[in-house]
Amino acid sequence: MRAISVTCPQCGAALRVEGGRADVRCDYCGTTAQIARRTRFLERVQPPRDAGGGAARLAVQRRSAAPVVTVGVAAAVIALGGTIAMTRSPRRAPSTAPATTGSAGSATPARRPAPPPPTWLGLGPAVAVDLDGDGVDDVLGRSRHMTDGDQVHVVALDGKTGAMRWEGEALGNLNDTNAGLVAVSAELVLFASPRGRVTAMARTDGATRWTVQLPDKVRSFCDGDADGRVLVVGVDDVVRALASADGAVLDGGGPAEAEPAAWPGALRRPPAPACRPLPGDADGGWRGRDRAGSALARALGLSGGDLVAGPGGEVLIAGRGQGTRVPTVVGLDADRGERWRVEIPLDPLAAAEREPEMVLVGADDVCLAYYATSVAAPLHVACFALADGARRWDLEIGDSPFEGLSATADLVLVSRWGVLEAHDRATGTIRWTFGRYGSAP
Repeated sequence: MRAISVTCPQCGAALRVEGGRADVRCDYCGTTAQIARRTRFLERVQPPRDAGGGAARLAVQRRSAAPVVTVGVAAAVIALGGTIAMTRSPRRAPSTAPATTGSAGSATPARRPAPPPPTWLGLGPAVAVDLDGDGVDDVLGRSRHMTDGDQVHVVALDGKTGAMRWEGEALGNLNDTNAGLVAVSAELVLFASPRGRVTAMARTDGATRWTVQLPDKVRSFCDGDADGRVLVVGVDDVVRALASADGAVLDGGGPAEAEPAAWPGALRRPPAPACRPLPGDADGGWRGRDRAGSALARALGLSGGDLVAGPGGEVLIAGRGQGTRVPTVVGLDADRGERWRVEIPLDPLAAAEREPEMVLVGADDVCLAYYATSVAAPLHVACFALADGARRWDLEIGDSPFEGLSATADLVLVSRWGVLEAHDRATGTIRWTFGRYGSAP
């Protein structure tokens, strides 16, 4: 039996039904309607009223097999000696996929296209943290749904595969969140918006535990002196203690203490010597940085000088002392004596004369991001053996803006605008990606 195409009067969906049927039920919205037949003169019979007194819905045939004209138009055409064929334009269905007909001729709805997956919002380095205590670091960051009001969420990814473990509630659009901070405590994942609003989520599933509005913007999060607290440092230099259970402000806060002279990682002034910063996406790969390396650099015949510490020891980032300021990394022993020295760029004299963008020192390697030629060219990421400075790998990471470098036990996480790349720490091979240029396998 021939199938005909009809349009649902409620939602506009395109349906295909048997030609002899008098009614149809829409598989999209559930509406039942009578099928109005077309004649060559576009006559429509007034539908009978149902038991409730209302007019029955009509599912209109979307195209007639014969040309359709009104009597008045037909007469005018005859008088002009011409011919006109008029058809009713079909109503656009909710889906662009074609409808199909089963073996019995029943209506089968067209498939709706699946929404695109979220992209990675690279506004800082990914946060590597073991969320469930299984001994394997997971990855925290922010996802962005560009087709859903440009909404931003905190997202947790499996460290082995990059698969999404959970995604928290929407925190607002890009403008509402782009200067926010993500951090993780022993019990919670925390997000501070640019307007001083703190949201706490469960580490296991991302469920929102509480939100609290603070009187000023947040500079950083720190561990509390005792269990059950989170210390929030405002840009007003006030430390406020929040209860981990419900976000209640436990005290009015006090002024932050002055920065100690030997604070490691002095890109930001710490709130107090006793306040240990929580892992978060504001670190930027420079947590162990100490700007007091210039004297050591001069003693070694180099210029500049930043000390960077990590689990496996300490390195000095500096430049050639004379001539072209080629960026250089120096491995140090426990007494800060030179063990080895390596010029970072593969082509030293073609490189940009600037220090690396970010540096990470691990248990047995030092990984860094640097410009191989100029800031207009794609960035490079390279890893060197901490024992002897041997270059393990060096690769160009593409032209998407670079946002941060972090690492798990076996991965180097390169955060860029739109994509997170997880590279094998030993070889540089990409294990998985999340975001614009791909998704987890």
